[in-house]
Amino acid sequence: MLKRLLGKRAAPANAPIEALVARAQAGDDEVRNRLLREYQSFVARVASRVCGRYIHPGHDDEFSIALLAFDEAIQHYSPSQGRSFLSFADLVIRRRVIDYIRQEARQKNALSLDDPNVMDEEREVSGLAVQASLDLYGKERANKDLQEEIALFQARLAAFGVSLAELPEVSPSHRDAREHAISVAKTLADDPELRRVFLETKKLPMKRLLQKVACSRKTLERNRKYIVAIALILIEDFEQLRAYVREVLDERRDGE
Repeated sequence: MLKRLLGKRAAPANAPIEALVARAQAGDDEVRNRLLREYQSFVARVASRVCGRYIHPGHDDEFSIALLAFDEAIQHYSPSQGRSFLSFADLVIRRRVIDYIRQEARQKNALSLDDPNVMDEEREVSGLAVQASLDLYGKERANKDLQEEIALFQARLAAFGVSLAELPEVSPSHRDAREHAISVAKTLADDPELRRVFLETKKLPMKRLLQKVACSRKTLERNRKYIVAIALILIEDFEQLRAYVREVLDERRDGE
């Protein structure tokens, strides 16, 4: 598998990595192999951070898992996510390596149950150590991911003429109004045509949106910035911010 991924091919001229990824997605295997070769150090570095030790590209299974994850990121990256390719690849690699670590831990624990030479205390300590390491890493990464999400969210808002600092002020003060605005944003995010116009023009498609929701133009205009913010959270790859919006939508459905 690795030989196929890393086979030596002639590389194209220098280009931004996102442009190279687009060419790889279009079927250019030469570019794909170039990316897989030239970013081995990046792949190993991300895997090493997850594992808490140096991951050797030529010897450790974790590197193979991480490289396959990098290839997966090449396949599934989209500029519309609002983040750089390397940021997206970092996320995919971390998830796949963590999944691998957990799977290996489960298999080792299952094997140790059949080994009479392994004491119960050893099994328990080993399992707890693995879980504690994963939990600690998960918390650290969650905090960093949230910081990265907020920074990226701030940049995306600016493109629509909205600042992060003003969101608390423009947020509807009443819960019902806030839930309704979120529902409008969800309608916008879920409709392919509305979403396309929204992302291309950086404006709410007022006329078309009014045909889809039970809301006055005045209300839409008053809550425009809040609706824009929520729509971006639902459309883009803001997992932690999206969790809050989903919670509000679920509460609204439960109350109906």
